[in-house]
Amino acid sequence: MNDPVMYLSQAMGSYQTRTALAEELISINCSKNGETEEPYVAYYKYYNDQVKCADVLTNANNASRLLPKLDLVFEKQNADIADAFAEVDKQIIYKTLSGIDRHEVDFLSGAEAHKVSVRFAHRTRSKTPLGYLAFSQYDNLTIEEFVDVFVAKKNNEERVFALIKQEDGYRIKRVDENVAAYYEFIKRFRSELEGDGNIRVVLQKERWGILQTANQSLKVLAASLSQIHRNNMYVYLNASGYDKTAAEKTRDFFFILDSFL
Repeated sequence: MNDPVMYLSQAMGSYQTRTALAEELISINCSKNGETEEPYVAYYKYYNDQVKCADVLTNANNASRLLPKLDLVFEKQNADIADAFAEVDKQIIYKTLSGIDRHEVDFLSGAEAHKVSVRFAHRTRSKTPLGYLAFSQYDNLTIEEFVDVFVAKKNNEERVFALIKQEDGYRIKRVDENVAAYYEFIKRFRSELEGDGNIRVVLQKERWGILQTANQSLKVLAASLSQIHRNNMYVYLNASGYDKTAAEKTRDFFFILDSFL
């Protein structure tokens, strides 16, 4: 299928939790000899390697048949969905990058870009215990997960940008090391931060965080950022499959993604 949006829509629509997959695989592989019992799905879910039909269904006609390893089937399903999402996400990010101010586009094109983590600290440290406690409250400030901050360097100049996820897609904001520019996506933001002139932004380059090397195009930057989102989605889907409310959580997650389709 050449249409990445349609492929993603179909992949999302066919998502199944581990329980649903276990039930389906038992139904496909282990035909019943009568209707005397329900399949022992829980055993297959948690001991899914070298499990035979006889282990989950006493009256199975195919008693000696090995069931597929459930973890592998479940993880492949989630990887396929995450990969399909990345293809769509990449296009949206590239369109967003290309639509910002022309001077910023020119700078980002061919710049070296690196993902960074963000934390906050005071410019000076108090030497008293009470002062230390007052200052240390800002050490635990973090930004929201839906924001990717990266540093772009070109011709000995560095600029800092934030890719911010919104209901209708993404937007790019240049933030540099201007504390006020980060206020909108600080978790549990407190208004007293606005009057604290002693707070500063600390940017730390992440290991393996290279998004784009010098002279590469914005398509590389978009692909690298979408790969981060793809990996996050894959982890989320794998974790959600173990929850009692996995189906509801997954529907909520896909509802958010609907704004991209």
